[in-house]
Amino acid sequence: MSSNHFPNRIREFRLQRGWSASHLGQLAGGMAGPTVTRLETGERRLKYDQAQALARALEVSVEALIDPNIAVALQARPVASEPPAKSNARLAGEVNVPTIGSMSRDLPIYGTAAGSEGEGAFFLNFGDVVDRAYRPPSLQGNAKAYGLYVEGQSMVPAFDHGAFVVADPTKKVRPGDNVVVIVLQGDKEHAEPMAFVKEFVKLTTTQLHLRQHNPSKVLVFPVSRIVPGSMHRLLTLAELMGVG
Repeated sequence: MSSNHFPNRIREFRLQRGWSASHLGQLAGGMAGPTVTRLETGERRLKYDQAQALARALEVSVEALIDPNIAVALQARPVASEPPAKSNARLAGEVNVPTIGSMSRDLPIYGTAAGSEGEGAFFLNFGDVVDRAYRPPSLQGNAKAYGLYVEGQSMVPAFDHGAFVVADPTKKVRPGDNVVVIVLQGDKEHAEPMAFVKEFVKLTTTQLHLRQHNPSKVLVFPVSRIVPGSMHRLLTLAELMGVG
């Protein structure tokens, strides 16, 4: 934790409760899971209001979460002491945000199960619809899109174990996109189709290169082992809302 501004016990308390970073973030007022992870490791400076929200969610005091002296210093820090970063945000114009009642709950969520092959491999059963989610605006009329739950910790902090993601087979995959892809594992006679959620790096005539975050590495699979047509792009929140 070389970039840590000061030590904290967020991760310690979270793991004691068996919570993912995303779950803690939701309890702390809708904080994103990756943000919680960066606050835990010190990649992002912890602000006093964030410490308060996390402490309330964990049912501990702010002083238990961080050093009492630091807590006092954070509380006393003027709000304007850190000038806000310049924003490149732009208004999207008038957006008609649909209500839950106006969306159909027909987006299939396919079953997943942890595998034993390592590298975050899991079983993805397209014949097992375990639930249905509300269909977001951008997927109206898209019969190929589907949801699934991420298995394992190999993509933390991008995705925690159990994170819900939506895949769209109709979208073109670009370097840097997160994807789900099915790879045949094992020998030819007993090959099993195993799914992976990774970041797409590149595809050559002979190899598929995928990046995982935890631990950080690039996985290389022979193209001959990729199930044809099985690499599907995972949609961002902006894409799901129709603005990406």
